[in-house]
Amino acid sequence: MKSTVRLSVSIFVFNLVLAVLPLYTQPVIGEYNIHDFDSIGGSSPAGSMVMLDSDLFGATENGGANDCGIIFRIKKDGSGFAKLFDFIDSTGCEPQYGLISGNGWLFGTTSSGGLDSAGTVFKIRLDGNDFTLLNAFNDSNGRHPLNLVLSGDYLYGATKSGGSSDFGVIYKVKTDNEPSYAAANSLADTLKKQITDGTVDADDPLTDPTIIGFLTALSLYQPGMTNAQAEATLRAYGRIGFEVLHEFDFDKSFCNLSIQDSRIYGITEAGSSSDKGIIFSINTDGSAYSSLFEFDGTNGAGARGGLTVMGPFLYGTTQRGGEFSNGVVFKIGTDGLGFKSLHSFGSKGNGPRGGITIVKNLIYGTTYYGGANEFGTLYRVDTSGSDFMSLFDFDTINGNKPTGYLLESESFLYGTTQIGGQNNHGVLFAYTPFLITMQPSTNDTVCKYTNTGFNVKVEGTGLKFQWQRKSGDIWSDISVPGSPTQYRNWDTDSLEINNIVQNAIYRCEITDTTGATMYTNESVLKIKRPPNILTMSSDKISCEDQQISFQVVASGDEIYYQWEVNSGSSWTKLTNGNGYSGTGESTLS
Repeated sequence: MKSTVRLSVSIFVFNLVLAVLPLYTQPVIGEYNIHDFDSIGGSSPAGSMVMLDSDLFGATENGGANDCGIIFRIKKDGSGFAKLFDFIDSTGCEPQYGLISGNGWLFGTTSSGGLDSAGTVFKIRLDGNDFTLLNAFNDSNGRHPLNLVLSGDYLYGATKSGGSSDFGVIYKVKTDNEPSYAAANSLADTLKKQITDGTVDADDPLTDPTIIGFLTALSLYQPGMTNAQAEATLRAYGRIGFEVLHEFDFDKSFCNLSIQDSRIYGITEAGSSSDKGIIFSINTDGSAYSSLFEFDGTNGAGARGGLTVMGPFLYGTTQRGGEFSNGVVFKIGTDGLGFKSLHSFGSKGNGPRGGITIVKNLIYGTTYYGGANEFGTLYRVDTSGSDFMSLFDFDTINGNKPTGYLLESESFLYGTTQIGGQNNHGVLFAYTPFLITMQPSTNDTVCKYTNTGFNVKVEGTGLKFQWQRKSGDIWSDISVPGSPTQYRNWDTDSLEINNIVQNAIYRCEITDTTGATMYTNESVLKIKRPPNILTMSSDKISCEDQQISFQVVASGDEIYYQWEVNSGSSWTKLTNGNGYSGTGESTLS
């Protein structure tokens, strides 16, 4: 009996109804609590957080194993909370001003604890290992440090008090500060005290064996050097690791610092002729200190939040003053000129204590008081001072009394409140004006000259959609139909692509009425190569019960084989068994 065998070589075509994936587990638009702090897991999150990839790092002022505060890590979606470090008195207590990062380290300060209960500067690895004290404060070098800024190999900060007038100092400390630097400063302090109280004479030869041994080990000892010379030598060496750059001469100089290039900027709570606070600048080497601007109450007073440097301007807030005496948002040139009040707080939030975050010329920040519940608000205002909007009123469940800077990522704003939440120990919150609930598929493969599309689902109002295509590293808006009418609905939530001829990468830009922008995942569209038979077996004649085989070699993407037999009337798909094997492979036996 004569039979004909053939192979059906096919390519699987995907269903063009594209799958969608959820981006976040958060269920609502607006502000929501993504983590409740408790006593053992930290209490009263303070200052600013650090965002590295999908992780947030921060500190709490209290709580933890010793009620001295903790350092924590958590995912942006609120999962994976981990306590990295518990503070104790010797390491410093009450990290009130958050963290910064650099070169694989987290840096911060504590407001109390340490050798003289005056606070410390520390660093710690991202995994919570290698905690290191960089400086322990005392009356002479400052007391109760505030925030840190990083430039090169040095951290810069200020203290609330300490220094010769006890009004606080500006200092720098090396990020890899060796113990010998701190030891040199400590010995210099001891020797200075002995000279001051008359225990030793400044002009007498140095006789202290501890100091002689210390200087000798560093090859800094000179036989016959005086006590005064020894103090100066110790101080010069110690300044490599830690140095006081400036001492304030007025009370309540509390200031959080910002830095641009080699210039440090700060804003104080008090000072000036009206004692309402000043804006100042100073070089990173301690030179050229300058008072740039004085507040007088009508333009603001009592700043606590720090400055944000953006190009030639400084942006910030004050707790009090302004039109309604509830604080202001302002901007001023880095040269101290062109002060402008952008907004005076009234009933929709007042008394801001946190810094501001600028995203696409929009200023975001929080107030400590006011709003519908008197627990503070989250607000937005344009950098020109227009379009002020109160975005959210804090409450008991979602936290209250927000401080610190907000962090922005993919149109989400992240921050903390000192109290509130389920346990009333503060919360970590996220805010977004709209939410992508379903993403377009990230990978799709279709046949050439077919039609397909991408879809996105978003919760929100007043949204604008703009699909974009990537060329190299550049994203360009799809704004013309193409030829012939390749794209349709590029300004809606459903992009149509017709007569596909090449691989491409797409995404959708989504913007709301506040100017907030979010992008979908990148969607990679690939064209599948059709099957092509390269070689195949020729016809064969065999005797009954003789074993033979047929083989085919084909090219293409995702090829599937199916051998068929025709005994005279129709084609029938073969299955393994009954004398056949390899019916779904390239070789049939």
